[in-house]
Amino acid sequence: MSGWIEKTRQWMLIKPEDQFRADQPTHLPQDATHQLNRLRRKVEISRDIRMHASRRCYSRHRASIYIISTLSTGVILLSLIPNIYSIDESGKQILLSSSIVFSIFIIFTSAIDAMTNHFFHSQVFQRNGEKLATILYDLNFGPKAYAPSPQIVKDYAIRYERVVQDVPFNHSYVDFLAVRVGKSHLFPRRYSNYRPIRFFQRARDRMTLYFRKFIWVLPSAAATLIVGWVTWKFVLAGAGPV
Repeated sequence: MSGWIEKTRQWMLIKPEDQFRADQPTHLPQDATHQLNRLRRKVEISRDIRMHASRRCYSRHRASIYIISTLSTGVILLSLIPNIYSIDESGKQILLSSSIVFSIFIIFTSAIDAMTNHFFHSQVFQRNGEKLATILYDLNFGPKAYAPSPQIVKDYAIRYERVVQDVPFNHSYVDFLAVRVGKSHLFPRRYSNYRPIRFFQRARDRMTLYFRKFIWVLPSAAATLIVGWVTWKFVLAGAGPV
């Protein structure tokens, strides 16, 4: 019985080799190798965040175009219904109100997309992530990384800070959360060493990630569904052909 309990406890524990080795407090003085490992971890996290931000902004740009196109098509269809079906005055008022609702969402979605310019942000994050990937490659395979010194670590840190400061705007918390969920071994203090607890922690963060990533779509989707249901229920259900 005790042997089974010990095997279960060993399985629930995260193996030491699965954790990030340079997980010492950053404020403690350490040698150049540990400093380089911490810098390597930092660069890898920043690179993944920039790449995820690039994909997120590009997806947001495409989704905005699809939403605007869908809402515009809805306005056209609503305007064609009185020419196809015999609608009374109350039905025409409902169609007019639905068209106004769609137009409001089109205006606000277009204005938000124009102010944020997600496509431009995507390109900037992509280029910055590629620069960080170059630094990470040098940290992993460069000749200086095999025999680091404090000066070498300082030079790499300066390169890293310059690349990070090239971006005039910051990424979203969603991008950081996506990297934390995808590469939990880089955040050893954020998650428990016990596998069941670690599973629930990652599941919680993943749900938060998806909720915050797609919550901006909910108002437009809800408006489309509600307008479609109202139009079908109160306009088209009792209408006949012209």
